[in-house]
Amino acid sequence: MKKIDLNQNFTHQNLLNEISEYCYMNDIEYIDGVVDWCEKNNVEVEYIADIIKNNENFKLKIQYEAEDLNILKKPKRLPLWHLLTHLNYIFL
Repeated sequence: MKKIDLNQNFTHQNLLNEISEYCYMNDIEYIDGVVDWCEKNNVEVEYIADIIKNNENFKLKIQYEAEDLNILKKPKRLPLWHLLTHLNYIFL
């Protein structure tokens, strides 16, 4: 994995794509992947957290992962709605 120089013209989406690729290549959860990626690239987690808050797709990935790990309480949802959003989560 290459080092990221935040002084280059990286967009927020490029950073999130880089983190997603990092998680996929290392077969780790997004929550752990964000922290690991930040440590390896000397980026503050809070900086990436602000970017994630503004990206609905990545935020949903983190949310569903946190719900599956029982970090966040799962809200009451209709079964069909949960299936559709989970499928959307998989294909994001």
